Amino acid sequence: MQDWQPCPRCGSKQIKTWDYWRSTITMIPLALGGCIFLVAGILFWPLWIIAFFLLLLAPLSFVPMFYKIKTCKTCKLMWNPKKKMKAS
Repeated sequence: MQDWQPCPRCGSKQIKTWDYWRSTITMIPLALGGCIFLVAGILFWPLWIIAFFLLLLAPLSFVPMFYKIKTCKTCKLMWNPKKKMKAS
């Protein structure tokens, strides 16, 4: 890993990166939930509003993958390694 760095806040080496599979695993329940609410909307039309938002959010789960967001497993800090961040 060329862009590896420890956590800016706590210095931990237990770092995970948002990747393709994490995005896919996030997208599937959103899309499935949207489809279920879409079908349930046949009986009760306001459920289509919920279905719309779930189906809109599903493809957005891939956005963090493009920014290479990193998360510290110890302190749960999320950061973009390309930007310099001051430790608090």
